[in-house]
Amino acid sequence: MPFIVGFLLYGFNGKENDKDFGTAGLTQDYGFRLYNPAIAKFLSVDPLAPSYPFLTPYQFASNRPIDCIDLDGLEQLKMVINSEPTTTKSGSALITIKLDYKIVTVGLGAIKDPSNKIDTDEFKRIYSQGDRTLKMSTLPGPNKGTFIEGREKNLLAAGTLYYDVKVKYDYNLSKTDKTTLEDAYKWMMEKPNERGIMVNNFDSDKSTIPALKDNLSDANKAFEAKPKAMAWGNPSGSNIVIANSKFFTEFGYSSGLPETQQQMTPAEVLGHEAGHNSADKHRHELPTKNYEYNQAGLSSSTSGRIFPTETNTKTILVDPKNRFNIETTPKK
Repeated sequence: MPFIVGFLLYGFNGKENDKDFGTAGLTQDYGFRLYNPAIAKFLSVDPLAPSYPFLTPYQFASNRPIDCIDLDGLEQLKMVINSEPTTTKSGSALITIKLDYKIVTVGLGAIKDPSNKIDTDEFKRIYSQGDRTLKMSTLPGPNKGTFIEGREKNLLAAGTLYYDVKVKYDYNLSKTDKTTLEDAYKWMMEKPNERGIMVNNFDSDKSTIPALKDNLSDANKAFEAKPKAMAWGNPSGSNIVIANSKFFTEFGYSSGLPETQQQMTPAEVLGHEAGHNSADKHRHELPTKNYEYNQAGLSSSTSGRIFPTETNTKTILVDPKNRFNIETTPKK
């Protein structure tokens, strides 16, 4: 476990320790809430509290700390079980992966697009390319979920019980006039499980929203290290995309690359970063793994090859922050 001069970077539930804030000099960052282990309480209410009126808004892991953990409070998956599997027929389930993004268009953090180059329909099409049917012997949830391969005839002959799981992406991007950072953030926090925002980077000290300060600080450090990076996703596990103002400016979109090199459209750039927010494993790793930029999938940076592959979809379905908070509707 990493440490700095005897101080552990990560503590309970694997969350990052912050020794500079909180009672007794320690809090833990859960993404949307800070936890103070000295008093065993969160310092703010659960953003999903309206959906769970039977729980206190300061609850931890649904009051089940022994067998459950508290994640970032984000929920993207909605599953409908249409039928259970039998020895003669596969079961049927529909999983919708839903996330709505809103672009800040005026004021601090505004992404300027005077030439109207950000195509919101293209953003939706990028994700709809990931719609597919998968075979699973166990569905995602508290259990990880198990994917299987094989023809229906052979699986049934072997006595394998499984579901045909239809996966549908419902990703949307909204770009409306006069959307301020404050309005967009408030809108996101009403349903943080299925909403996100996209903003231009700016000085983190100017942020009127404390929760954005660390996100902006990290993004700006990333842009300093990689000046040609066009945007940054997956900040602190939240559904926020921060664009590089050098490329999303009042003059319109510019890739910052020579015309002779392959360029992504603005929707592809934002779709790529939204892909990082979909699962923890969609983050870029060490610089030696730049091959991922050229392959098809959400980690690609090649125009025309950015969409959810089967591997991406499987990763999203079993990602802990998604499957532990899946909303399931069983067959009536």
